[in-house]
Amino acid sequence: MPALLQNRRQVFLLIISALVPMLLISVPALISYRAEHELRGSVVAVGRTLNVQQLIQRLTIAVLDAESGERGFLLTGSINDRARFETRAGEIPELITSLAKKTSDNKEQVQHTDTLNALIHQRIAAMAFAATARDKAGPNASSRDVATGGDAMEMAPILEVLQSMAAEERRRLEVRQEALARRARYASVVVWTLVALAATFAILALFLIQRMARARSLAKVCAWSNKIELEGQWVTFEQYLSRKFNIDTTHGISPAEAEKVRIEEGL
Repeated sequence: MPALLQNRRQVFLLIISALVPMLLISVPALISYRAEHELRGSVVAVGRTLNVQQLIQRLTIAVLDAESGERGFLLTGSINDRARFETRAGEIPELITSLAKKTSDNKEQVQHTDTLNALIHQRIAAMAFAATARDKAGPNASSRDVATGGDAMEMAPILEVLQSMAAEERRRLEVRQEALARRARYASVVVWTLVALAATFAILALFLIQRMARARSLAKVCAWSNKIELEGQWVTFEQYLSRKFNIDTTHGISPAEAEKVRIEEGL
Protein backbone atom coordinates (compact mmCIF):
# COMPACT_ATOMS: atom_id res chain seq x y z
CA MET A 1 0.00 0.00 0.00
CA PRO A 2 2.74 2.59 0.82
CA ALA A 3 4.39 1.84 -2.55
CA LEU A 4 1.07 2.35 -4.32
CA LEU A 5 0.54 5.68 -2.57
CA GLN A 6 4.06 6.71 -3.46
CA ASN A 7 3.43 5.89 -7.13
CA ARG A 8 0.21 7.85 -7.11
CA ARG A 9 2.00 10.79 -5.57
CA GLN A 10 4.66 10.68 -8.27
CA VAL A 11 2.02 10.54 -10.99
CA PHE A 12 0.23 13.50 -9.39
CA LEU A 13 3.47 15.50 -9.26
CA LEU A 14 4.18 14.68 -12.88
CA ILE A 15 0.71 15.89 -13.90
CA ILE A 16 1.11 19.08 -11.89
CA SER A 17 4.58 19.70 -13.31
CA ALA A 18 3.13 19.38 -16.81
CA LEU A 19 0.01 21.50 -16.20
CA VAL A 20 1.71 24.40 -14.45
CA PRO A 21 4.00 25.32 -17.38
CA MET A 22 1.07 24.96 -19.79
CA LEU A 23 -1.03 27.33 -17.70
CA LEU A 24 1.85 29.77 -17.30
CA ILE A 25 2.18 29.89 -21.09
CA SER A 26 -1.42 29.59 -22.35
CA VAL A 27 -3.24 31.89 -19.91
CA PRO A 28 -0.89 34.89 -20.33
CA ALA A 29 -0.85 34.30 -24.10
CA LEU A 30 -4.66 34.41 -24.18
CA ILE A 31 -4.74 37.58 -22.07
CA SER A 32 -2.08 39.15 -24.27
CA TYR A 33 -4.03 38.30 -27.45
CA ARG A 34 -7.20 39.81 -26.03
CA ALA A 35 -5.40 42.98 -24.95
CA GLU A 36 -3.75 43.32 -28.35
CA HIS A 37 -7.09 42.74 -30.10
CA GLU A 38 -8.83 45.41 -28.03
CA LEU A 39 -5.95 47.84 -28.54
CA ARG A 40 -6.07 47.27 -32.29
CA GLY A 41 -9.83 47.87 -32.25
CA SER A 42 -9.34 51.18 -30.43
CA VAL A 43 -6.72 52.26 -32.95
CA VAL A 44 -9.10 51.45 -35.81
CA ALA A 45 -11.94 53.34 -34.09
CA VAL A 46 -9.80 56.44 -33.60
CA GLY A 47 -8.62 56.28 -37.20
CA ARG A 48 -12.21 55.91 -38.38
CA THR A 49 -13.28 59.00 -36.44
CA LEU A 50 -10.37 61.03 -37.81
CA ASN A 51 -11.33 59.94 -41.31
CA VAL A 52 -14.93 61.06 -40.72
CA GLN A 53 -13.68 64.44 -39.52
CA GLN A 54 -11.63 64.79 -42.70
CA LEU A 55 -14.66 63.91 -44.83
CA ILE A 56 -16.80 66.52 -43.03
CA GLN A 57 -14.10 69.11 -43.56
CA ARG A 58 -13.75 68.23 -47.26
CA LEU A 59 -17.52 68.29 -47.72
CA THR A 60 -17.77 71.68 -46.01
CA ILE A 61 -15.04 73.10 -48.26
CA ALA A 62 -16.67 71.62 -51.36
CA VAL A 63 -20.10 73.07 -50.51
CA LEU A 64 -18.70 76.53 -49.74
CA ASP A 65 -16.51 76.47 -52.82
CA ALA A 66 -19.43 75.42 -55.03
CA GLU A 67 -21.56 78.20 -53.55
CA SER A 68 -18.75 80.71 -54.00
CA GLY A 69 -18.25 79.67 -57.61
CA GLU A 70 -21.96 79.95 -58.32
CA ARG A 71 -22.16 83.45 -56.76
CA GLY A 72 -19.09 84.53 -58.70
CA PHE A 73 -20.58 83.30 -61.94
CA LEU A 74 -23.90 85.00 -61.25
CA LEU A 75 -22.19 88.31 -60.56
CA THR A 76 -19.47 88.29 -63.20
CA GLY A 77 -20.33 85.57 -65.69
CA SER A 78 -16.81 84.17 -65.28
CA ILE A 79 -16.33 80.81 -66.97
CA ASN A 80 -13.74 79.89 -64.32
CA ASP A 81 -16.24 80.46 -61.53
CA ARG A 82 -18.84 78.31 -63.28
CA ALA A 83 -16.26 75.56 -63.85
CA ARG A 84 -15.34 75.69 -60.17
CA PHE A 85 -19.02 75.39 -59.23
CA GLU A 86 -19.58 72.42 -61.53
CA THR A 87 -16.40 70.66 -60.37
CA ARG A 88 -17.25 71.02 -56.69
CA ALA A 89 -20.90 70.11 -57.28
CA GLY A 90 -19.73 66.90 -58.97
CA GLU A 91 -17.54 65.96 -55.95
CA ILE A 92 -20.27 66.45 -53.34
CA PRO A 93 -22.40 63.27 -53.98
CA GLU A 94 -19.34 61.01 -53.63
CA LEU A 95 -18.30 62.74 -50.41
CA ILE A 96 -21.80 62.34 -48.96
CA THR A 97 -21.83 58.65 -49.90
CA SER A 98 -18.46 58.08 -48.19
CA LEU A 99 -19.62 60.01 -45.14
CA ALA A 100 -22.80 57.92 -44.91
CA LYS A 101 -20.76 54.68 -44.99
CA LYS A 102 -18.30 55.88 -42.36
CA THR A 103 -21.04 57.03 -39.96
CA SER A 104 -23.43 54.11 -40.43
CA ASP A 105 -22.74 52.92 -36.85
CA ASN A 106 -24.10 56.15 -35.34
CA LYS A 107 -27.86 56.72 -35.56
CA GLU A 108 -27.54 60.45 -34.89
CA GLN A 109 -24.99 60.88 -37.64
CA VAL A 110 -27.12 58.82 -40.02
CA GLN A 111 -29.99 61.24 -39.46
CA HIS A 112 -27.65 64.18 -39.99
CA THR A 113 -26.35 62.65 -43.21
CA ASP A 114 -29.86 62.08 -44.58
CA THR A 115 -30.83 65.66 -43.76
CA LEU A 116 -27.60 66.97 -45.21
CA ASN A 117 -28.04 64.99 -48.41
CA ALA A 118 -31.52 66.41 -48.96
CA LEU A 119 -30.45 70.00 -48.21
CA ILE A 120 -27.37 69.88 -50.40
CA HIS A 121 -29.21 68.20 -53.25
CA GLN A 122 -31.84 70.94 -53.09
CA ARG A 123 -29.22 73.68 -52.87
CA ILE A 124 -27.13 72.34 -55.77
CA ALA A 125 -30.27 72.10 -57.91
CA ALA A 126 -31.12 75.73 -57.07
CA MET A 127 -27.57 76.79 -57.92
CA ALA A 128 -27.70 75.01 -61.26
CA PHE A 129 -31.07 76.57 -62.02
CA ALA A 130 -29.76 80.05 -61.17
CA ALA A 131 -26.72 79.51 -63.38
CA THR A 132 -28.96 78.46 -66.26
CA ALA A 133 -31.18 81.49 -65.65
CA ARG A 134 -28.06 83.67 -65.71
CA ASP A 135 -27.23 82.39 -69.16
CA LYS A 136 -30.75 83.13 -70.43
CA ALA A 137 -31.75 86.34 -68.65
CA GLY A 138 -28.41 88.08 -68.30
CA PRO A 139 -26.61 89.28 -65.17
CA ASN A 140 -29.18 91.75 -63.82
CA ALA A 141 -31.83 89.34 -62.46
CA SER A 142 -29.25 86.99 -60.96
CA SER A 143 -27.22 89.73 -59.34
CA ARG A 144 -30.30 90.99 -57.48
CA ASP A 145 -30.75 87.58 -55.82
CA VAL A 146 -27.13 87.55 -54.75
CA ALA A 147 -27.27 91.08 -53.40
CA THR A 148 -30.28 90.32 -51.19
CA GLY A 149 -28.31 87.63 -49.32
CA GLY A 150 -30.72 84.83 -50.24
CA ASP A 151 -27.85 82.42 -51.01
CA ALA A 152 -26.33 82.90 -47.56
CA MET A 153 -29.67 82.21 -45.90
CA GLU A 154 -30.10 79.01 -47.89
CA MET A 155 -26.58 77.85 -46.96
CA ALA A 156 -27.15 78.35 -43.21
CA PRO A 157 -29.05 75.04 -42.61
CA ILE A 158 -26.37 73.08 -44.49
CA LEU A 159 -23.56 74.63 -42.48
CA GLU A 160 -25.49 74.06 -39.25
CA VAL A 161 -25.83 70.33 -39.97
CA LEU A 162 -22.15 70.09 -40.88
CA GLN A 163 -21.18 71.83 -37.64
CA SER A 164 -23.38 69.45 -35.65
CA MET A 165 -21.75 66.46 -37.32
CA ALA A 166 -18.27 67.86 -36.64
CA ALA A 167 -19.14 68.42 -32.97
CA GLU A 168 -20.42 64.84 -32.64
CA GLU A 169 -17.24 63.45 -34.17
CA ARG A 170 -15.09 65.56 -31.82
CA ARG A 171 -17.00 64.07 -28.90
CA ARG A 172 -16.58 60.54 -30.24
CA LEU A 173 -12.89 61.16 -30.85
CA GLU A 174 -12.35 62.17 -27.22
CA VAL A 175 -14.15 59.04 -26.00
CA ARG A 176 -12.22 56.77 -28.34
CA GLN A 177 -8.88 58.37 -27.53
CA GLU A 178 -9.54 57.81 -23.83
CA ALA A 179 -10.40 54.18 -24.55
CA LEU A 180 -7.23 53.84 -26.61
CA ALA A 181 -5.09 55.27 -23.81
CA ARG A 182 -6.76 52.99 -21.25
CA ARG A 183 -6.24 49.88 -23.37
CA ALA A 184 -2.66 50.89 -24.13
CA ARG A 185 -1.98 51.05 -20.38
CA TYR A 186 -3.69 47.67 -19.93
CA ALA A 187 -1.58 46.16 -22.71
CA SER A 188 1.56 47.55 -21.04
CA VAL A 189 0.57 45.95 -17.73
CA VAL A 190 -0.04 42.64 -19.51
CA VAL A 191 3.38 42.77 -21.13
CA TRP A 192 5.17 43.41 -17.84
CA THR A 193 3.09 40.70 -16.19
CA LEU A 194 4.20 38.25 -18.87
CA VAL A 195 7.80 39.27 -18.30
CA ALA A 196 7.40 38.69 -14.56
CA LEU A 197 5.76 35.30 -15.13
CA ALA A 198 8.48 34.30 -17.56
CA ALA A 199 11.13 35.25 -15.02
CA THR A 200 9.29 33.35 -12.28
CA PHE A 201 8.98 30.30 -14.50
CA ALA A 202 12.69 30.49 -15.36
CA ILE A 203 13.63 30.68 -11.68
CA LEU A 204 11.30 27.78 -10.87
CA ALA A 205 12.77 25.72 -13.69
CA LEU A 206 16.31 26.39 -12.48
CA PHE A 207 15.28 25.46 -8.95
CA LEU A 208 13.75 22.18 -10.11
CA ILE A 209 16.79 21.39 -12.24
CA GLN A 210 19.01 22.03 -9.26
CA ARG A 211 16.90 19.81 -7.02
CA MET A 212 16.90 17.07 -9.64
CA ALA A 213 20.67 17.34 -9.98
CA ARG A 214 21.07 17.06 -6.23
CA ALA A 215 18.66 14.11 -6.12
CA ARG A 216 20.59 12.28 -8.85
CA SER A 217 24.01 12.84 -7.29
CA LEU A 218 25.80 9.85 -5.73
CA ALA A 219 25.80 9.52 -1.94
CA LYS A 220 29.01 8.35 -0.23
CA VAL A 221 28.20 5.74 2.44
CA CYS A 222 30.67 4.53 5.06
CA ALA A 223 31.15 0.79 4.61
CA TRP A 224 31.58 0.27 8.37
CA SER A 225 29.21 2.68 10.11
CA ASN A 226 26.69 3.15 7.25
CA LYS A 227 26.87 6.89 7.81
CA ILE A 228 26.52 9.18 4.78
CA GLU A 229 28.72 12.13 3.82
CA LEU A 230 26.71 15.37 3.49
CA GLU A 231 28.47 18.66 2.83
CA GLY A 232 31.70 17.46 4.49
CA GLN A 233 29.98 15.86 7.48
CA TRP A 234 29.21 12.22 8.20
CA VAL A 235 25.59 11.89 9.33
CA THR A 236 23.20 9.06 9.96
CA PHE A 237 20.76 7.95 7.27
CA GLU A 238 17.89 9.59 9.16
CA GLN A 239 19.78 12.90 9.37
CA TYR A 240 20.64 12.66 5.69
CA LEU A 241 16.98 12.30 4.72
CA SER A 242 15.97 15.16 6.98
CA ARG A 243 18.64 17.65 5.88
CA LYS A 244 18.70 16.97 2.17
CA PHE A 245 15.09 16.05 1.41
CA ASN A 246 13.26 17.38 4.48
CA ILE A 247 11.89 13.90 5.17
CA ASP A 248 11.05 12.81 8.71
CA THR A 249 11.69 9.19 9.60
CA THR A 250 10.26 6.67 12.01
CA HIS A 251 11.45 3.22 12.99
CA GLY A 252 10.00 -0.24 12.79
CA ILE A 253 11.22 -3.80 12.15
CA SER A 254 11.05 -5.82 8.99
CA PRO A 255 9.45 -9.32 9.04
CA ALA A 256 12.82 -11.00 8.35
CA GLU A 257 14.53 -9.23 11.24
CA ALA A 258 11.57 -9.89 13.50
CA GLU A 259 11.90 -13.61 12.75
CA LYS A 260 15.60 -13.48 13.61
CA VAL A 261 14.81 -11.84 16.95
CA ARG A 262 12.25 -14.52 17.80
CA ILE A 263 14.76 -17.25 17.02
CA GLU A 264 17.53 -15.61 19.00
CA GLU A 265 15.25 -14.96 21.98
CA GLY A 266 13.72 -18.42 21.75
CA LEU A 267 10.21 -17.10 21.36
